[in-house]
Amino acid sequence: MILRPLCSYLVAFVLMMASPLSSHASKNHADECLLHDSWRTVDSYQLSAQNSANAEAISHSESAIFVAGSANASPIQTHWIVRRSLDRGQTWRTVDQVAGQFNKALGVAYDPGSRSIYAVGFTDRAAGFFGWTVRKSANNGQSWATVDTFPESAGEYSIAHGVSAGPNGIIYVTGVRGVGPGSVLTTRRSDDGGATWRTVDSYSTAEGTHANSVLAAKNGGVFVGGFERLAPGQQGSWIVRFSRNGRTNWTTVDRLPNNNNTSLVLGGTISDTLKGRQQVVFVGSYLDENNVAHWITRRAFANRPTAWSMIDDYADATGGAEALAATFSRGPQIFVAGAQYSRQITEPTYITRRADTTDDVFGTTDLVSGETVPNTAISTSAFGAGRSFEGDILTAGSYVDPSTRQSSVWLVRMLPCR
Repeated sequence: MILRPLCSYLVAFVLMMASPLSSHASKNHADECLLHDSWRTVDSYQLSAQNSANAEAISHSESAIFVAGSANASPIQTHWIVRRSLDRGQTWRTVDQVAGQFNKALGVAYDPGSRSIYAVGFTDRAAGFFGWTVRKSANNGQSWATVDTFPESAGEYSIAHGVSAGPNGIIYVTGVRGVGPGSVLTTRRSDDGGATWRTVDSYSTAEGTHANSVLAAKNGGVFVGGFERLAPGQQGSWIVRFSRNGRTNWTTVDRLPNNNNTSLVLGGTISDTLKGRQQVVFVGSYLDENNVAHWITRRAFANRPTAWSMIDDYADATGGAEALAATFSRGPQIFVAGAQYSRQITEPTYITRRADTTDDVFGTTDLVSGETVPNTAISTSAFGAGRSFEGDILTAGSYVDPSTRQSSVWLVRMLPCR
């Protein structure tokens, strides 16, 4: 199973631990932009030539697009990176960079109430450890400060993987504390703009748990997606945790049968309120009995947190696929990004699928390979998805530098409004 570079690291440490859609643009909602027919690349970036860079997550303010990820200054120096565009993707510059040996930004979210942007991931600690890190900008990305490091002890691994802004300026961050059988799915909350934080959910099993995505609904409910292991030798099993108030009484509201095969929540998104309801979507993958990875998308509604349904189960005929991120348009369309691959699993292909959620019919809308996008090699993956304030749809990931065939290049793609 192909996972983002971080996930490959986590599997070692934590678990050890298409028929295309028709190309016409449509306007299905009063606030939805009229989308173009074709995608375009708006940012490709390396901090240092022939050293890898990966774009992981996307968010926006009223006047900027933010993409979070990491870039290597050398083969042994990985920097936390946040890049910003103030002109809807035409130009970009790095606005936050944390240098170190193993630093990565993995999530980013905007709080419209305080007009603050939050980036989460992990940064170096003492003695070779790395730890959960939350950074904040209150001035549209001009300057940044670290507002949470967890735990405070230096000798423990921890990773913040997802962030979401809830009602009344409440910020939620989720991820994992510890590695191996001792790893604990952890969700933290700040009610005061990041000044103070407290852990509101610590969920563990005998063999370890992990969270990848958190989604805060407008009704106050909070959803966390990840995976658990229940017995020695068992692979990860898809779970969704939920609290009606984001503070107490967390329960598991969605599970996939394990059957000794892997199933993982790898990303998620939540819609605007349409017809009085918010759609909650988690995406990921599972391995079938033939060891083929299936790209999956599951959905519930914020007011019905226990009623989940599978709306996309996709595996390419020549191999498998994994869904890694998702975003909604301003109307009823959903876009899911990830990787599709043949039996040569070291060479995934960056793919985006979309559907109108009035009928849940998915089809491939963007496929990035050396054949479809010039100057990219055959190994490409999408890790993040989001939209601009204006409604443009964006995906983020990387492609292998064709000149080296080894180092990856940060990649951002856009399906713009007309």
